[in-house]
Amino acid sequence: MSEDWIADYDIISDPAKRLAHEGDFLLWLLKIAPGKRVLDMATATGVHAQFLAKHGAEVTARDISEQAISYARTHRGAPGITYEVKDLREGVGGPFDLVIVMGNTLSLLDRESDVKAAFEAARRQIAPGGVFFVHVINYVSLEMEGPRQKVARQTSGQSEKVMIKNMVPLGEGRPALINFGKFEYDGTTWHTSGSQSVLLRLGREMLESTASQTGFEVEGLYGNYDR
Repeated sequence: MSEDWIADYDIISDPAKRLAHEGDFLLWLLKIAPGKRVLDMATATGVHAQFLAKHGAEVTARDISEQAISYARTHRGAPGITYEVKDLREGVGGPFDLVIVMGNTLSLLDRESDVKAAFEAARRQIAPGGVFFVHVINYVSLEMEGPRQKVARQTSGQSEKVMIKNMVPLGEGRPALINFGKFEYDGTTWHTSGSQSVLLRLGREMLESTASQTGFEVEGLYGNYDR
């Protein structure tokens, strides 16, 4: 993914709105963790890393994308954050008191075996009594509501960008399909680009089983950030 697409993702993900929804939950995780050493396993644009650092955490923020890390360093660098290019399945470093994997990252992996590898990596890096938080798409809610679309627009002079995110659940135990499209007007011509992904259907039973197999105890499984 190019750095342009990273910046576009930052626009359509609406960081301020996300933190208004997720922030209290993240602070609760930081409170119940045994210390302030945090690993953000897939930081993307650094939204959660910066938020936690501003609340006193010492954050190591990683992503497999060099472009994402470059963007995060530039736009969300802060005292208390170390950015690194690493695959979340590597499991190097630590120990960390709180490990988070946000943004449906696990659902974007290719196979369930990759999800287990991510759990194992987190287990190797976590401190005694540490907390591991996994965020995945809520398929129960998604399949009840049906296909979703989100649109974000940005204008600057004669230039304009329109970003569109579509998510389509297939239902019946199958995955969901996700599409990002961009329409960009340079003052003369419209240009288009996009990307597609398939989201693994990671249900409660699978997640709890993977947690148990990799040495975690399940503290809770929530349908929303209000617990």
